[in-house]
Amino acid sequence: MSLRCPVGPEGNLLDKSPKHCARMVIEHPILSLEEVQALKDSNYRGWNTAVIDSTFPVNSGPQGLIDALFNICEEAASAVQGSLGQEGVQVLIISDKMAGPDRIGIPSLLAVGAIHQHMLKTKQRPKAALIVECGDGREVHDFSTLLGFGADGICPYIAYEALAKMNHEGVIAARSSQSFHIEEIFYQYRKAAAKGILKVMSKMGISTLQSYKGAQVFEALGLDDEIMERCFTGTSSRIKGADFTAIYQDLVSLHEEAYPSHTDMVPQLRNPGSYHFRNGGEAHLNTPEGMVALQLASRLNSRETFKKYVCVFVYISCHMSYL
Repeated sequence: MSLRCPVGPEGNLLDKSPKHCARMVIEHPILSLEEVQALKDSNYRGWNTAVIDSTFPVNSGPQGLIDALFNICEEAASAVQGSLGQEGVQVLIISDKMAGPDRIGIPSLLAVGAIHQHMLKTKQRPKAALIVECGDGREVHDFSTLLGFGADGICPYIAYEALAKMNHEGVIAARSSQSFHIEEIFYQYRKAAAKGILKVMSKMGISTLQSYKGAQVFEALGLDDEIMERCFTGTSSRIKGADFTAIYQDLVSLHEEAYPSHTDMVPQLRNPGSYHFRNGGEAHLNTPEGMVALQLASRLNSRETFKKYVCVFVYISCHMSYL
């Protein structure tokens, strides 16, 4: 299995030409900060790069999100097409680094999917590499979906910044009982991400990243037809759900947590309880109250305590089903 993959302008498969070799080979799909910066600054062999800003103004409403998706698609197509007397670019970098108090970042998967589908429809996708510089990509699932829906490379800059902050504050050294250089931490993070991506590919019977990229071997759950048609055309989606209005409301909620309007103090990062139970976080079947009742029922062989556990479990199950 291999994550090594050529990206950039593709030649005609039916025509033998040295141009087939004029591609950029990426050894690892999770790019470092230095690699992305090199792509922005370099014009080696005439390769040029365009940075697409994937943010939109705060308080622009759901229509602002839709308009922003349309704008980045048109901007990407124009950059690849070029203008009179000027060739198009060979690398597109979708970046949400402009997100801040006045701007909200478009979810990277929506941005990548929309641009990828638009360039396929305009027959421009083989002309350029699609790199994502995103803050919301941090886990194997994030990377796997981004690659599966058209990205050629990913730079999770917020994940790098979080790791650097943890190392600077001694959190990593305290947990591992040894100190690490920041470059070694980044290396291990990318290595772990690569192993995770390979595992996802292997479960689908795919051995090379070149075959996996843009294959859309997923099924979407809980997304409206409008989103599927615009960003994930052709992907199976049997259970409908959130539309652009719902996604915009989630983005506004997250933006308010990051840049609260009622105070100038830097907010503390909230743990949403994605993996472990947290009070006020994501609902889990295994709650502390239920686990205490189950352990007591096992230790004391108490039927009454077990009934209490069943009641807690049924209540949480019904609550989660309602949500």
